[in-house]
Amino acid sequence: SAKLHIEHFNGVIHRIEEENVPPVQPGIIVEPVDSKGKTFSLHPAIDMFDVKLRRTFLKRSKYEAFGLSDLYVGAKVMVYSRQLTVVDYADDFTRARLEARKEKCLVLIKPSAYDQTGAILKAFEERQLQPVQIKMMRMPAEDLIDIFPRAPGEFIQSIAEDNLTAMELVGPNSVGIAQSLAESEQFNIYVSPSEEHAIQEIAFFFRPRRPSGCFTNCTLALVLPHALREGHMGDILMAIFEEGFEVSALELFTLTRANAAEFLEVYRTVVPEYSSMVDELCSGPCLACQIRTENAVEAFREFCGPADPTIGQTIRPGSLRARYGASKVRNAVYCTNLPEDGVLECEYFFKLLQSS
Repeated sequence: SAKLHIEHFNGVIHRIEEENVPPVQPGIIVEPVDSKGKTFSLHPAIDMFDVKLRRTFLKRSKYEAFGLSDLYVGAKVMVYSRQLTVVDYADDFTRARLEARKEKCLVLIKPSAYDQTGAILKAFEERQLQPVQIKMMRMPAEDLIDIFPRAPGEFIQSIAEDNLTAMELVGPNSVGIAQSLAESEQFNIYVSPSEEHAIQEIAFFFRPRRPSGCFTNCTLALVLPHALREGHMGDILMAIFEEGFEVSALELFTLTRANAAEFLEVYRTVVPEYSSMVDELCSGPCLACQIRTENAVEAFREFCGPADPTIGQTIRPGSLRARYGASKVRNAVYCTNLPEDGVLECEYFFKLLQSS
């Protein structure tokens, strides 16, 4: 294991105010001096220390691929193509600083709000609540009674035997913020009454279950990690629902590099961006969606638009990639290309990975 030190912009700004350092001019990197005469940088930076061997593993370097919101126990982060899992806090100070920002909350999107899933996710993104687990499922009433033994029968029936989406959210005061959204009656959702309840409910809803999905007339969509980091997950899902596509399975995955390379293997000798595509796909969580409609592969591929967003902005400006993509690699959404691969790619995520 290794200690990972994160120097984050917001934290440094707080120190600047305490040290009365002059404001930073745009485009100029300043190395301020703390009270001990040691310089510290203004950009997000990391260094790593190997605890077992007691030596530096990575010297302090500028690194902007993730921030504090991506760090919590259990999180997987990519550092220079190496996927790391956060297993604990390195010291009590870090624990106190980060745990205060990471209150857990469970939200259930009821079947009656199924087509509002994108709008609900967008509302939480706007409130700085981060989804760390998302999964669509169907559950029998008798199973739900196990976790909600005192709930009215009407509540159980409102979430049983239909598309129910569970989300684990983390963030400061996540329970209070989510409850305020539920009480506004804008969305038909259930929110854990406390973090203690949330921990129990999260364990229940995200325990291993039989694979979900309906593997006919389907295609795969992956909302790529960069799009999640940039806050586009809700917008992209909203666009998919508004276009009339059925989302029959939904789950947040964090792929290992081996998984990403295996899934994209067909592109290895076809596109020069293959290695970069693998890097992007395993750089953080991605949202996998099983899309169903007639001629699903062709219809959804057309909706995504050209792989290069700059071309899409010219010939298909309303397509998903034109609206949310940045490059041929960071093009917001992966979609199945060949009709014969639609079922196979859905099975890779919603059977193979889901059961592994």
